[in-house]
Amino acid sequence: MADIEFFFDPVCPWAWITSRWVEEVQGLRSYDVTWRFISLKVINEARIGTDPGYDESWQASHYAGLYAHRVCDEVRLRFDNAAVGRLYTALGEAFHKGQRR
Repeated sequence: MADIEFFFDPVCPWAWITSRWVEEVQGLRSYDVTWRFISLKVINEARIGTDPGYDESWQASHYAGLYAHRVCDEVRLRFDNAAVGRLYTALGEAFHKGQRR
């Protein structure tokens, strides 16, 4: 069992910021981190049409997160959890620092 289970959606900026702290602490304390998936698309789909601050323009971002999760899942199956963490770092660099979607 891991010391930390970190749930992420690759397109969530708050998860990305927190994950940088988790990796820093992991390096300092040798914690074992399990990278787990959570979908903002699934969590927020009921908000479309009912929340004025949340409209269909968010859907493209959410679909990007789903596609990235599919790749992360394949990486976990072919390699391991650590490879998922490295991929998440690369995705975060592209999505959040490079503003790519």
